[in-house]
Amino acid sequence: MTARTDRVHAAAAIVRLAVRQIESELTDDINAQELAHILRELYWEAEPRQGVFGALRQLLTTAAYVAEPLDPDDDGEMSCALHEAAMYIGDRTGSCLEAATGSLDCEGGRSS
Repeated sequence: MTARTDRVHAAAAIVRLAVRQIESELTDDINAQELAHILRELYWEAEPRQGVFGALRQLLTTAAYVAEPLDPDDDGEMSCALHEAAMYIGDRTGSCLEAATGSLDCEGGRSS
């Protein structure tokens, strides 16, 4: 391993710990409004690039651009797969989280 891969390994470990912490917060007694707020931290509707999924999307997009000149067959397959993964996180995941938080907002309004 290189110093770069060591740093990335450490950073990824921190991300995994943070995700476990968020998951732990979900296992406690939680109401609809709190859950909606937590989900909005993952995907900010107003600024999709700012949430957790936005950061992951940007990471994959950067990896895709870096992969373009490294593709051994020069067919773009590697970078295309990374771009597709980035778009999936941004578009599909964002749409699903928007729907979920909208439903939770309605649910939270009924229980108050």
